[in-house]
Amino acid sequence: MRTLGNILWHVPFLGFLSALATFLLGGLLVITIIGAPIGLGLIQLSEFLLTPFSKSMIDKEDLKGSFVCINSWNTCCVGFSKITWNILQSCE
Repeated sequence: MRTLGNILWHVPFLGFLSALATFLLGGLLVITIIGAPIGLGLIQLSEFLLTPFSKSMIDKEDLKGSFVCINSWNTCCVGFSKITWNILQSCE
């Protein structure tokens, strides 16, 4: 089934073109210093786009303690943006 999924991804949906475009964009960003981390991530994404039904981006074991950290960071950023919005609204 994975092989069939990969074939269907490439033939009618042109998955190889999205992988190629992602790889080229990542290559352009790697040239710059500021865009290098994003470019490396796009290159890894392009490798995933070549066989999306056979690979996984990360292991499930790697996710086991990171959800709490990501959720806390998200809550902090949302709270800060709401406080900033309220301050800007009160200044008008």
